[in-house]
This record gives sequence, C-alpha cells and structure tokens, in this order.
Amino acid sequence: LNHLENTSCLWIKLIASRTAHLSVSKLTAYSLLETRYPSGLKIKITLNIMSKPLTILYGTETGNAEDLAERTFKRAQEAGIEATLSNVFDFEASKLNETERAVIIISTWGEGDPPDEATDFCDALNDDEVTELENLEYAVLSLGDSGYDDFCGCGRKLDESLKRNGAKQLLDRVDCDVDFEDAYEAWEDKLFASL
Repeated sequence: LNHLENTSCLWIKLIASRTAHLSVSKLTAYSLLETRYPSGLKIKITLNIMSKPLTILYGTETGNAEDLAERTFKRAQEAGIEATLSNVFDFEASKLNETERAVIIISTWGEGDPPDEATDFCDALNDDEVTELENLEYAVLSLGDSGYDDFCGCGRKLDESLKRNGAKQLLDRVDCDVDFEDAYEAWEDKLFASL
C-alpha cells in the first residue's frame, strides 16, 4: 500500500475460501475499512462475508407446503441469500450431513403421517438412519389440521429427530392449522431475521 499514492484506480480482488466466485447477490454482510493517504487518495476496502447457503425442502400432499416453500425461496432470493428449493422426494435425507442450513416445510396427512412423497425422507430421519447432524442449522414449519388428534405430527417428529441427532434450531418449530397465512408470515419474518 506504500506505492499507492499516485494510483488513481485500485482493484482489489478478494477470493473467499470454499467458493470459486463471488456475486453481489450472495453477499449479505460487509465491513468497510477506509484509509486516507497524504496525497488525498482515499482507499476503501470492503470485506464481504458470505451467508451460508439455504436449502429449502418441502413435503406436500395438497400443494400448500410447496406454495409456502416457493414463497420462502423467493424471499431468500430477494434478500440476496443463495438458496435451493427441492421436494423431499428428490432429496436424499443423507444429504443433510453435507447441508449447513435447511428449512423444512411439511404437511401432516391424517393422524401424524407424512405426505406420500415424503415417506422415505421422514422414515430415514425418524428411524435415526441419518445421524451426526451437528453442522446443520434448521427450521421446521409444520402444516396440519387441529381436527386430528396428532396435530402436525409429521413436522413435530421431524423436528424431534433432527434435534436428537445434533442439529441446531434456527428458531422454534411453528405448527400451522388450516388457516396458516398469518402464522406463516410471522414465521417467515423470524426466519429471515435469524439468517
């Protein structure tokens, strides 16, 4: 930096470990270091800190969980968070061992059962086939019908399984009844405040 007094333009390329490239949409926090030199040249160095990628998973029978997952995905994009969206039918539960941050939005079918397409995913977690999840941060939004005895049973069991195997909650599980809009919006706000 001693040789920069007569430099009119400075390009500084910061290369983050664990990624081959940076994009503005992926940066969610920064600190600014500003230095003045005798010639009047002002140098601003911005250190960008990348948020952890967000994996958004859903299990649905009627489409409500998928709709909410898509809304969560859209908000993540708007917030500049790198995110992926997947039906749990297409996501092997063992991949959670390699996942840093996940959101699971899942409905309960009947008396505490998972949606048909989510059965394998839920069974793998509930039967402790996937363990050592200490590196995973997660949030669960559970959809159900309070007219059933085991209200939101599928989401509750998933939450308990994740905690039992070392995963850390980003926020408490929220159980939504058939009128879920207000509960979802409040949960979504808390979720993105925690990221």
